[in-house]
Amino acid sequence: MAVVGDEVAVDFSGTDPQMRGGMNAPRAATMSAVLFAVKAIFDPDGAQNGGCARPIRITLPEGSLVNPRYPAAVSLRHLTAQRITDTLVAAFADLYPETAVAGSFVGFSSMAAEGRHPRTGMPTVIQDDLGGGLGASADTDGLDAVDTYLGNVGILPAEICETQYPVRILRTELVADSAGRGRWRGGLAIHRAYEFTDTCDLVAYSEQTDPRYAPWGTHGGHAGTPARLVLHRRDGSEERITKTRVTVERGDRLLVWTGGGGGHGDPGERDPKAIERDLREGKMSAAAAAAHHGPGGGSGERDQHERSSHEPDPQPLVGSEPLTEEEEAGTDRRRRAGGRSEADQPGVGDP
Repeated sequence: MAVVGDEVAVDFSGTDPQMRGGMNAPRAATMSAVLFAVKAIFDPDGAQNGGCARPIRITLPEGSLVNPRYPAAVSLRHLTAQRITDTLVAAFADLYPETAVAGSFVGFSSMAAEGRHPRTGMPTVIQDDLGGGLGASADTDGLDAVDTYLGNVGILPAEICETQYPVRILRTELVADSAGRGRWRGGLAIHRAYEFTDTCDLVAYSEQTDPRYAPWGTHGGHAGTPARLVLHRRDGSEERITKTRVTVERGDRLLVWTGGGGGHGDPGERDPKAIERDLREGKMSAAAAAAHHGPGGGSGERDQHERSSHEPDPQPLVGSEPLTEEEEAGTDRRRRAGGRSEADQPGVGDP
């Protein structure tokens, strides 16, 4: 990438060839990622129109990951497009420190499960995509728990999951200490725990599970935490996963922690009132506050390319026990009754 006069040139020459899998980003997706990054840095509040693209020159080698030939698979193009945006944001942080933004979570933690409707027994498919922390900027903290950059996906309400699909939501919360520290901290990650109430075909994946590729900090800020996925079986066994397709049984659980956004600036320069607010709201632990903002905690030794080795520890799940025998029996009765409980049957439970 180069800025020459009033033009920005982004050259993807040297990008790997297109792949058999679905992470190829078609031309439109790649161009959208570039346009978004340039406008977000240079003119975030201006009107969006055709003139925004005129000063941008994009070179896209045909047959590459960022401009594949038909009939390339592109179903996971969002993962590549988000990484393109994040890479350009990092490059602009060096060129324009006054508008620098730290790295954001672009891992797109996703859970998709095929099973049966808990009441009707009809086939159902659920997909829940989780956001994470937005990177901090030069004058504000990153947003907590959002689908960053090009994304616009909202988290599914627990009520929808539990009434329409064979999934029980055990916990949904912000992850304390997941934000990258800095004068301005990154946004916090999400932790969500699912329990399956019936046999399901599960697909789960997330990018940025490797600490080396966690959302980066900039200008002395610290990196955010990486994502983490754990499959907890009913028999007590656990498996750390990144991308998987597997059959889950009733009582199995999927635990997801997304990534926190990177921090901006020296942590030692953070406003004490902001630290107190984070402590009061449970977004930071006392131990983390002492380690990162106490004496010597603001050395600012990390830069935008350093990765976080910290990972969020799984917390005990309140109310996350597997189904009881009575609950299981009720589920079986509903299946035999065509998806309805005994109290739903005509004449049953009436005065």
